[in-house]
Amino acid sequence: MSGIGQRIDARDSQYATSGLSRATAIAEPQDNDFLSGSLDIHGPIGSLDAQSTTSIVSHEFGSTYDASVMAAALGTTAPVAYVEDRAIRLVTQEVRLSDPTARHPWIVGASILHATTRLKGRFESDASTVIARDDKEAVFEAAMFAEGTQRLSSTLDLKIGLRGFVTVNDIEQQGPDDQSTTKLGVTPSGTLSWHRDDVGLIWLRYASAIRPAGVTRASISTEQRIPGDELQSIEMGWRIHGLDDRLSLSGAIFGSFWEHLRSDVVGSDGLFGTVDAGNATNYGVEFGGRFDARPYTIDFGTTIQRARLTSPADDRAYDRAGQDDRRLPVVPDYSARLGITRRFSLIGMPASGYVTARYIGQTRLSFDPLLDRPAGDYATIGAGATLDDGPRHWSVAIDNLLDGRGNSFGFGNPFTLATTTQTVPIRPRAVTLRLAIGL
Repeated sequence: MSGIGQRIDARDSQYATSGLSRATAIAEPQDNDFLSGSLDIHGPIGSLDAQSTTSIVSHEFGSTYDASVMAAALGTTAPVAYVEDRAIRLVTQEVRLSDPTARHPWIVGASILHATTRLKGRFESDASTVIARDDKEAVFEAAMFAEGTQRLSSTLDLKIGLRGFVTVNDIEQQGPDDQSTTKLGVTPSGTLSWHRDDVGLIWLRYASAIRPAGVTRASISTEQRIPGDELQSIEMGWRIHGLDDRLSLSGAIFGSFWEHLRSDVVGSDGLFGTVDAGNATNYGVEFGGRFDARPYTIDFGTTIQRARLTSPADDRAYDRAGQDDRRLPVVPDYSARLGITRRFSLIGMPASGYVTARYIGQTRLSFDPLLDRPAGDYATIGAGATLDDGPRHWSVAIDNLLDGRGNSFGFGNPFTLATTTQTVPIRPRAVTLRLAIGL
């Protein structure tokens, strides 16, 4: 059994309009409460291996935005706050049966998911309260899956998988806008892998996935129903080691093909919605490794990719500016990291110090010109040290050591995006002291 509880209360939003500062008529607090629990039962049934997993999630999220620019349209006086509350309940049950010791290892299973979302939004002022959104959404999914392995030789395996599912999505929106979608689908997968204990693992994998059709809340879209996403990917990857395990290398060459990519937009009412952006591809390579050059350890990695919209959907509501930039949002073409750690002894106790550098390439935030702005294209440096004093583990970490600036992958206030320049800066220099005591 396991459980997680988390409560986050933020007194204001994290976006800025000038440097690291912002002025609004009212504060924009957020409240985020998360609870989850799971029960896992695992054991033998005869010669087979059985497992049952039950999970329950409760997530409540509340946010407030300064919507004073909407005062005239609402027939009230400023200041105006837009208050939104979202409550999500999720229950899943999965059972699986396998025989990992068989000549041809296999696994079969089934799962059921039921999720509900309640979204309420209202404009509040001293003079009035206007209900803007009252949505209920329920999703039910049942699936069966199977996977089998054919051992072609002592070093070569072929694994084939198949998943079939049915999903029903019901949504009730404010007014006579009830919608329901049903999706039946099958998603196959296959992996050819070569493995040797003294070298490592190399594989070629194909996989597919489908997200069920949905209903948009975007006021700029004339079509409420959104087609389901369909994703297919293929990759050749590796995890190899050598030099008496002092050197390890990992990476992959990959390609993804996405149909009916979804994108966020802002409607004329200032509320977020979703539209079908069209079809997209993403090709790239990622490469990383770790080298133990005692007393130093070097970690490194990089990703180079090209994620582009290849064929926009017919209704280009999000492309109102006629832009030619087809880069997928929040997917930089380049990113890299490098870390160096040195182990040493301090007053007779094991210690270490490290320096890390990370670079995130330039990207964008949305296809919608109202939401879109440059992001990424920044580098950060971090440093820290640790000291082990018996059961006590001391550490200090400094993130963003040079106190650099950069625009992260977040949105600000949707009601003032058109009239103000908004950024969500990366976290300024932060120092963390930690003491962990082993029992």
